[in-house]
Amino acid sequence: MERAELERALTGLFDESSLEDTARAMAELLEERYGPLPYILRSLQSDPEAFIAEGMRRFRLVTGGRLSPREREAAALAAAASLHCVPCIRTHLERGRRAGFTEEELGEILRVAAAMSEAAVLAVAVRQLEGVEEE
Repeated sequence: MERAELERALTGLFDESSLEDTARAMAELLEERYGPLPYILRSLQSDPEAFIAEGMRRFRLVTGGRLSPREREAAALAAAASLHCVPCIRTHLERGRRAGFTEEELGEILRVAAAMSEAAVLAVAVRQLEGVEEE
């Protein structure tokens, strides 16, 4: 992309008067494509610059890279379960179903996540019990 093209594409991001419009349009696009905005993005909507930056970062995570959309969804569901994020679990269960996972596969993803989470809790707790420094 030529510098002039890049400058034209980013004009709205640098023009204070259009930051709110750009953020609003981005929110609408993200909701249309991916469903309700995650809490953190909703909370950033009062700061259009932060919202745009975080929205772009999240959009890249869910659309790019070497993982297939299905693999990315499995990872997101496992992370959501491990972190005990109920809204995220709900969202990624639904998205997992849309990605073609069966209920049995979704259950297995959740069980793997639970085992990893449990192992991490035990490792930290037992180290503290035994007075062992973190590795």
